[in-house]
Amino acid sequence: MSNKPMNCPFFRSCGGCKYYHDDYAYSLREKQKKVNGLLSTYGRVHPIIGMEDPFRYRNKATSEVRYDFRKGRHFSGKYSPNSHKVAKITDCLIESRKSNEIVNSIVNLMSSFKYQAYDEDRETGLIRHIQVRNNKNMTQWMVVLVVADYHFPSKKNFAKALVKLHPEIRTIVLNLNNNKTSMVLGERNETIYGPGYLTDTINDLSFKISPSSFFQVNNVQTEVIYQKVLQLANLKGTETVLDAYCGIGTIGMALSGKAKSVIGVELNKDAVRDAIDNAKFNKIENVRFVQADATDYIVDNDQQLDMVIMDPPRSGSDERFIKALIDQKINKVVYVSCNPEALANEMDQFIKGGYRATDFYPIDNFPFTDHVETVVLITRNI
Repeated sequence: MSNKPMNCPFFRSCGGCKYYHDDYAYSLREKQKKVNGLLSTYGRVHPIIGMEDPFRYRNKATSEVRYDFRKGRHFSGKYSPNSHKVAKITDCLIESRKSNEIVNSIVNLMSSFKYQAYDEDRETGLIRHIQVRNNKNMTQWMVVLVVADYHFPSKKNFAKALVKLHPEIRTIVLNLNNNKTSMVLGERNETIYGPGYLTDTINDLSFKISPSSFFQVNNVQTEVIYQKVLQLANLKGTETVLDAYCGIGTIGMALSGKAKSVIGVELNKDAVRDAIDNAKFNKIENVRFVQADATDYIVDNDQQLDMVIMDPPRSGSDERFIKALIDQKINKVVYVSCNPEALANEMDQFIKGGYRATDFYPIDNFPFTDHVETVVLITRNI
């Protein structure tokens, strides 16, 4: 395992990473302490699972675009710590080199095509954010330009010029976000080059990924997480499983070969569409997907469930969802959490409802940042 410090040249101005001048082993020890402090009263916390190579792991890079009036040119970067000010960053060490190169090329092309960066204060300009995603083998790249207006002059010529510089690009998508919001992506997409998605694999399954689809940002550790989920689920082939907050269906399909049936529930309609396509592509017939809020679904449906897999957003699940699990006396819950604080808060509700957790497995899915993934099996006291 690497003990090399990050030595990021942009650490003073960027708010992305916390352990930018510490060696990787130190950051793992700090995350272990954090998870121990929050969760050890509920069960055994296992040693954190780190990465052999913790650099360049992100398969999704998001950059802000701004105009430097003093220098008279555009630049891209990340938000500064505790600020909405953008710091110029040309090479992020936790993102792939190619992603950074593509972003830099787009910024350079903006002047040639007379595109303006969006100004949040004036609410003028065109390009707000640039998002670049790649698959595990780095054979496919998707560029998403988040724009304030669909009037994008010479868009086909722009796409042609960018692909000429980077032939690895499979698709380019315009995403319209004309709201005054901190959210990166809007709800409407227009594909200007390629199929509008890329494909990736997890544990021998293939997945279609659209611009707004949730997909774990670390391919290497995602496979570790899913293997741990499979181990803790310990399915016998007779179970009906609910995959809550299922995204594009990755966890549910990974479990489907061991379960009787899987129901995936997801609010994002684009993700549900991709999940349905993914099940067909992988020829999986015992999984179905429902577009719904996970809480509303489990409250409104009295279908007999043997197990729930839950992978909620960073804010965690909610009391109504957990109460419904408890009321329905579901015997087994495998919880994939990207926020140990939220998980600790929800463990109190599980414990009061007659459940227990025996083993927590921290996994470093986000090296050099303050975030950590945790997988835990929660079972009903019978």
